[in-house]
Amino acid sequence: MSPIALFVFFGLVLFLFCAFFGAYHWIANTIRGAATPTGTVILAAVPLILGSQLLLQAIVSDIQNLVGSPAAT
Repeated sequence: MSPIALFVFFGLVLFLFCAFFGAYHWIANTIRGAATPTGTVILAAVPLILGSQLLLQAIVSDIQNLVGSPAAT
């Protein structure tokens, strides 16, 4: 298994976890009329940042692994 596949897999897992976890707690606390605690916001933001970085690294690694020279213009 290539590192690019691992970056994409774990990046998507973390990104989707953040999206669902953050949305659930945001909606639940909005319905209750309470502010979302800081720890919950950080717990949703850290996987978002890490997942985004892993997906970006997968794109960069994929571009660097292209075989051949640039197309002539």
